[in-house]
Amino acid sequence: MSTFLKPILILVMLPLAGCASSAIDFSKLESLPPDEGIVFGRVKVIEGGKEKILSLLGESKFGLVLLPENSSDAIYVPLKGDGTFIWHLPSRRYTVASFEWHNSGILGGRVFATFKASKNKTTYIGTLTLSSLSCRI
Repeated sequence: MSTFLKPILILVMLPLAGCASSAIDFSKLESLPPDEGIVFGRVKVIEGGKEKILSLLGESKFGLVLLPENSSDAIYVPLKGDGTFIWHLPSRRYTVASFEWHNSGILGGRVFATFKASKNKTTYIGTLTLSSLSCRI
């Protein structure tokens, strides 16, 4: 590789390396309404044995549908990058009911994972890993 191309390659790769994983900076969070809590974690999508990035050029290709307990109103949450998320939600139980994956067609499926957002608390709900996705809509 020529000496001229090495600095260009480094300049191109440096911003991409920062997109691979994002740290959560809690110091930049706004104050919460009194009955809300913070929930954070990550969603990993594995397809063909490889982890997928959940957005393309800043546009989300993947999202989850949350169902709040005792409510018929679903919440669609688009996810980007490596799937790391921070949500502030009213205090109650939630079910991750399904997902949508826009990748050469629309793929969807049911999840049924549950978690609770607690009033004035920060809750880590872990990593949800979805693999071997094959059910096209």
